[in-house]
Amino acid sequence: MIRTLLTLVKQGKTISQRDIIYSLNLAKHHQLDKIDELYQIKIARTSNGKLIYPKTLGQKEYYQALKRNDVVFGIGPAGTGKTYLAVVFAVQALKNNEVQKLF
Repeated sequence: MIRTLLTLVKQGKTISQRDIIYSLNLAKHHQLDKIDELYQIKIARTSNGKLIYPKTLGQKEYYQALKRNDVVFGIGPAGTGKTYLAVVFAVQALKNNEVQKLF
């Protein structure tokens, strides 16, 4: 796990405490190799330039569903990023002139 996280740091990625905890969880389920996939998806940037990317494999799947479909129902516990990712995705679509307005 440490080797995987060090590789991400060497690539210029910022690793948070939450990333370490999530990596431990992935390692327990033999899915640590999938953590690099999360950093490959660049959803948008904040106003101060911080990169927004999926934080979990579930968020990655949700983001991909938003890209593939016109209507997506996100179901899950509070605080998992459903609304945040949907809003970021919608604002990015507006900025890219993919939609005319947000309702």
